[in-house]
Amino acid sequence: MIRYVYITLILLMLGCTRKTKITEPALARVGSSVLTVKEARANIPSHIIKKDSIKAFQTYRDEWIDQQLLIQEAYRLRINKEPEVRMRLNKITDDYLAKAAQNFIISDLNKDLSISDAEARAYYQENKDSFVLEERYIR
Repeated sequence: MIRYVYITLILLMLGCTRKTKITEPALARVGSSVLTVKEARANIPSHIIKKDSIKAFQTYRDEWIDQQLLIQEAYRLRINKEPEVRMRLNKITDDYLAKAAQNFIISDLNKDLSISDAEARAYYQENKDSFVLEERYIR
């Protein structure tokens, strides 16, 4: 009996001391999808928020809700299972991944790349003929 009391007390103490996760306030919920203030702020251009933040958030929220409803309807209709849709989604995913990899590689290479003004001038002096216009420049 005492064992059960101790176990109960330990469980109560653990339950009371457990930190609850503070979540970002939600602007909207559609099914299991949630639009947070943080997510909306990240997707709304700053110049639009500066003009009228309330209207910007309301407009973004309304558009997000419409999009989520369409997405959920597409899943309900199983449009995502159609061969042409799957093919296009795979193509979009592949294109995006390729571009992300390219950007990563370029940014990684650019970390070590630095050209001084002196090096640029020396290159120009050695290759002046390459910088001559074939045609006259007219404004």
